[in-house]
Amino acid sequence: MRNSLIAALTKLRETYRLNTELLNQIWVLEYYFGPTLLDRADATAEMWTKRIQTIRWLVNDAQTHGRGNDMETLLWESALAFWLTCDGDYAEAEPLIASNLDHWRARLEPNDDWLVQVQMLSPCAVINRHAAKSKAGEGATLDPAELDAAIAALKQADEDLSLSRSGTPMHMLVIDSLKQAFDPTLRNNPRTYAPYENRYDALYEKKQKSKKKKTNAPK
Repeated sequence: MRNSLIAALTKLRETYRLNTELLNQIWVLEYYFGPTLLDRADATAEMWTKRIQTIRWLVNDAQTHGRGNDMETLLWESALAFWLTCDGDYAEAEPLIASNLDHWRARLEPNDDWLVQVQMLSPCAVINRHAAKSKAGEGATLDPAELDAAIAALKQADEDLSLSRSGTPMHMLVIDSLKQAFDPTLRNNPRTYAPYENRYDALYEKKQKSKKKKTNAPK
């Protein structure tokens, strides 16, 4: 099954115009069977790399053929920005998020739910950048006020998502980013870090149990 998922991602990139339905199949399979299929680090890494490569190719292909402003392309960009941010790749994610948000803001109302969620990616990417530069010994070049603003934005995002989208992929990313903000690399505040770690672990465990229950449900 794992090999089937990876093959499907490759096929999607090679025959995109005829096989866009494959992405939905990949998402469904990964959602229900991911924890079982991707229990090895090398399998997870391979799947993650294929996913990012495929969506990056779809975005580049659409832009090359003059479809850069199409709704479909903007959705692919948002997906790519999300996965890059999850992967910690702030260098590619930040300019992509900024460009994607500019296009969405031109189309959507400021309080549109989709726009609000895509905006949550920005502070997550900021924390990725701060963490990476701190680990590289470049912490002195960073602006503490920027980190403060990112943390404040993510605390608000966490509060909002907890009410209606608790445990969703975006919510998990927000909590994980808050964990990172208070780990020893950045703010080094164990008392603040621990509750986020506990909440993340609890939501993750809840999601795994839910997937296992659906997987084992009688047909």
